[in-house]
Amino acid sequence: MPTPNAHDVTAAKCPQLHCTGAVDSDTVSIVKFAQSGPAERYAGSTTNSYVVEDIVLVFAEPTSPADRTAYEHIVERAAQQ
Repeated sequence: MPTPNAHDVTAAKCPQLHCTGAVDSDTVSIVKFAQSGPAERYAGSTTNSYVVEDIVLVFAEPTSPADRTAYEHIVERAAQQ
């Protein structure tokens, strides 16, 4: 699944969010936390988000429902490995 214009924003976002890694793209932002608790709290405070264990996806407004579902399934599969 493509993530157009993906770029690492860990240094800019993680000091404030207390995350371990972050990537922004035109369609989705991916934020990784050390544990699931902080990920769930962040997802709960963010619109258009989806959480799997310690990873939060934050979808850009124009992301289609089909693309959103595809990103969600990719993260679910990755978390199971």
